[in-house]
Amino acid sequence: MQARVLIVLSAALVALSGCDGRALLGPPTVSGDAAIDLGFADTGSDTGSDTPTDTGSDTGAVDVPEDLGVDSGADGGTVTCGPDETRCGSGCADTRSDPRHCGACGNACASGQVCNVGVCTTTCGAGLSDCGGACVDLASSADHCGACATVCAGGATCSAGTCVCPAGTSRCGDRCVDLGSDPTHCGSCATACAAGQVCSSGACGATCGMGLTACSGACVDTRSDTAHCGACGVACSGGAACVAGACACPSGSTRCGDRCVDLASSGTDCGACGRECVAGQVCSAGACGALCPTGRLACGRDCVDVESDSANCGACGVACTGGSACVAGACTCPAGQSLCGGVCVDNATDPAHCGMCGRACAAGQSCSAGTCASTCGARTACAGSCVDTATDPANCGACGVACTGGTACVAGACGCPMGQALCGGRCVNTAADGANCGACGNRCVPGTMCSGGACVCAEGTTNCSGICVALQSNPAHCGACGNACPAGQACSAGVCGSTCSAGQTRCGASCVDLQSDRAHCGACGTACTGGTVCSRGACVCDPGRTNCGGTCVDVQSDRANCGACGRACAAGQVCTAGTCAASCATGLTNCSGACVDLSSNDTSCGACGRACTGGSRCVTGACQCPAGQTRCGGVCVNNQSDPANCGGCGRSCGAGQVCSFGRCLMNCVPGQTQCGGGCFFTQVDPANCGGCGVACNAGQFCFNSRCQCPTGQTLCGGVCVDLRTSAANCGACGTRCMTNQVCSGGTCGITCPAGSTACAGACVDTRTNDRNCGGCGVSCTGGSTCTAGACACPAGQGLCGGRCINLQTDALNCGACGRACGGGATCAAGACVCPTGRTLCNGVCANTQTDNANCGACGRACAAGQACTAGACVAACPTGQTRCNGTCVNTATDEANCGGCGMTCPGTCNAGRCTCPLGEALCGGRCVGVIDDPSNCGRCGNVCPSTQACVLGFCTARCLPGQTICSSMCVNTQVDAANCGACGRRCPAGQICRMGMCR
Repeated sequence: MQARVLIVLSAALVALSGCDGRALLGPPTVSGDAAIDLGFADTGSDTGSDTPTDTGSDTGAVDVPEDLGVDSGADGGTVTCGPDETRCGSGCADTRSDPRHCGACGNACASGQVCNVGVCTTTCGAGLSDCGGACVDLASSADHCGACATVCAGGATCSAGTCVCPAGTSRCGDRCVDLGSDPTHCGSCATACAAGQVCSSGACGATCGMGLTACSGACVDTRSDTAHCGACGVACSGGAACVAGACACPSGSTRCGDRCVDLASSGTDCGACGRECVAGQVCSAGACGALCPTGRLACGRDCVDVESDSANCGACGVACTGGSACVAGACTCPAGQSLCGGVCVDNATDPAHCGMCGRACAAGQSCSAGTCASTCGARTACAGSCVDTATDPANCGACGVACTGGTACVAGACGCPMGQALCGGRCVNTAADGANCGACGNRCVPGTMCSGGACVCAEGTTNCSGICVALQSNPAHCGACGNACPAGQACSAGVCGSTCSAGQTRCGASCVDLQSDRAHCGACGTACTGGTVCSRGACVCDPGRTNCGGTCVDVQSDRANCGACGRACAAGQVCTAGTCAASCATGLTNCSGACVDLSSNDTSCGACGRACTGGSRCVTGACQCPAGQTRCGGVCVNNQSDPANCGGCGRSCGAGQVCSFGRCLMNCVPGQTQCGGGCFFTQVDPANCGGCGVACNAGQFCFNSRCQCPTGQTLCGGVCVDLRTSAANCGACGTRCMTNQVCSGGTCGITCPAGSTACAGACVDTRTNDRNCGGCGVSCTGGSTCTAGACACPAGQGLCGGRCINLQTDALNCGACGRACGGGATCAAGACVCPTGRTLCNGVCANTQTDNANCGACGRACAAGQACTAGACVAACPTGQTRCNGTCVNTATDEANCGGCGMTCPGTCNAGRCTCPLGEALCGGRCVGVIDDPSNCGRCGNVCPSTQACVLGFCTARCLPGQTICSSMCVNTQVDAANCGACGRRCPAGQICRMGMCR
């Protein structure tokens, strides 16, 4: 019977489609799983007639780069379409939604129609929106993300209607970059590597690390990088991945021309490359046929199971939305929920659909067990939910009064946690905030930092009469404040002398590099002019130009220097291609004796002497701004990223703001989101949980962008309750105890058992209950727990700024709240101590064995020309070196003596400072990842309690149900490709994790 139904359906589709059947046999909607599929499998149905000419079925696991359509960048190269696109003529089109090529190339929809899943209709299907005649999913379309015509640029993709950067990249300006390898954004968006340097692991250096290759200043692994596969500039395309330095199609797909396709289901390459199924046929198991196998239906040119396919549920193009799944050919909500307005809701607790769809509770009521109730007991009804206005940050003191800027609700009033102050509408730690140091608005000047509420000089500098100076190189304060070098001498390594450090030369009172200094190129006072730059001690011109008499000229068109410097053309002659001639070559114009191309010459664009300015270039004889830029006030700017012209000419961003995608936003750190003028971590902020303004209900906390109830509590009517003790929800949500009864052990009773106290109708032990500690309504906060009827932090911790802090190890609260350790000291046993071999001298950890200012003891300074060795002042090492264990070394680069003798650096030693890789910090002489290290969570020494994990630098409660802690991170081992089925079990390249198995 089932086979007969499929025959009738297929016949009906062919009859409705016309003679070729293409109007109804368009490509299917990509299911939700496709987002996890990494784009390797070609789920689109290429129906264009101009198929690739390569009909060989190359099924090898590895294909050479040229076989996969590597884009060389030359004009006239082969067009490479995306995995969901079809080549139509000289371009690419998505035949599922393009009204010009709906279902097949050239099949244009009539006026008033839209292209819905490859079929011309009058309206779009469920979950799709009409954008210029194309039916698209605004939640995932990169060309229409969140709204029509909102394009995700710079490598961003569309997720939940928002443009986001792929994993492993960060947004810098208007594009997504890899901070680990991008030389223009190395380690952070504002850090650019110097000329000749490369970016490796987020740090600028002279060479790449082992196994990496420098490609345009970026250190990449040519064995796996799809943009540089096997060699720099060799890019894999068409869905291919880079495997062992060669472009290869994923398992289960084959190279056909310039694309990787699944020969088992592709309608244009069915069973073999170039074998296209004719109109009315579908591809199943690599063979074209009129019918799909029993149990499957033809949707476009693919055979799908409409009984379980969420993108084609019951019929082609019917997508399940709102959390529903396809079960037996119908979109079905999870157990206990109903589909109301396209969204699955719980009619037992949803105040907008209480008991049934559309039945909304009145103001002041909440939904409990499918019934609207107006009684909240000791709580207050706000927007259909019962809340505690004494502690609810979204309804503090009264309904709708929300606490902002990180403030908390205490006793019905918004306030900052202990140790913080409200400055400019947000809570800040005035003990460490450089913009509000010690008091609101007290900004530390450049070069200083805020420590303990006071502006102090940064590491490596000293306060000399209110100015932070480097005593190692400042000629006015050389080695000590006020010690000025005599005329003609320079300061090097804190000593006045006539010589500079290795590689530098004294010019006046400054040490310069004669190899690269434009003002002193090759020799002091030799300045580069005429557009030249200093390279290897010589003034040179840019490529394409020659230095003739101190001026950079183009010898291909300059009449006075035609072909070579000083070779002038005779009167009446012109210079063309470096040769004097009577007239210009074809296509060139004589402009004052120079033969130029008026269509592309920036100094004579369209006509002689008409120069392009403000960053514009000459294109087809007209001055134009580069792609993506607009002329504002005579200068080409990028309205997407220019803070002075953000979104349009003259639209200037305010102080502290940046321009992102044409909008002025707060300059939030990576991982934060701008909400109402402030920057917040929406992953853990209870006032902005998962999105701006999404506030958690009373008693809930925010974790992984979701509001959660504490362990042992259940969400009933928008409030977290303990079903074992709640009189309004005794044993189950909505089960209310009678008057004079209390709830104990999930059962309504007359009295509380011995040792319990009735608080708001619930039996609680006030000796251990965190919400009723010592008495009803007394809540413990900040990680403290109720012990013997009093709120207390775990052993060794204290309550600082509303949080429990380990006073024995926390460098910002060492021994007492607010007591910060500085100058390289760490906190041990509640006291600020220096590392082994160092002594605390005037608030700074100094090595009295090598410190010239504290040699042998604090304050004992060595004389000029001496150095401190083994605690004694002796003759100094050569300039730029220090004596360590009897040997002169360069402490600026020596990783065994970084910044001082015996200071071992586990990372990279640069300018005497130990730098750890991106995402790590130097803690106790080791580079550790403070993002996920529970022993150093967010900062060194911040130890998470045993019941918490470190996530994004915050100590949070244990993982949610269904998640597991793997390497201090909460992951779902059912879908995590790095921990598939168990921690550390990584899926091979090209595979994904589903149901705990790599596939």
